[in-house]
Amino acid sequence: MPRRARAIAPAVLALALLPVLTACFPNPFFDPQQAAEDAIEEATGGDVDYVQGELPQGFPEAAVPLAEGELGMGVYLGGGGAGGWQVSVTPTDVDAAIATLRADFEAAGYTTVNEVTGEAYSAVFSSTEYLVQVNRDGDALTYRVGDPSAAGSEEPAA
Repeated sequence: MPRRARAIAPAVLALALLPVLTACFPNPFFDPQQAAEDAIEEATGGDVDYVQGELPQGFPEAAVPLAEGELGMGVYLGGGGAGGWQVSVTPTDVDAAIATLRADFEAAGYTTVNEVTGEAYSAVFSSTEYLVQVNRDGDALTYRVGDPSAAGSEEPAA
């Protein structure tokens, strides 16, 4: 092998292995959470906040009674009056949390619009400020909070 070819061979080999090596290690410049937010913002034209283990921006914590437990994902989707929040909570005992859900919402000034009990629990609660849909998802509860004007569809706007 000529001398020049021997000098270039390691560089060519390194360039050839670069895609393989970068697939094995996380890219410190790529943030999947930010990429997801950017994609949703581009598609909807609204502001998006996706968080894990905390409440998303502006969540009406004082007005929406959440079950005590571990926070999972939280999403805020804003813009054009069609905004809202979605929050996942994993209570220590999901059945006990569901047993007090209606009373918790009624004590906070909500009326029960719809409630389906059993393993596939789902409920919609309405107040003058918010429409909240709560669904059981295994051992977690998912809260969707939106504008009460969506009450006709019995679905929060977010």
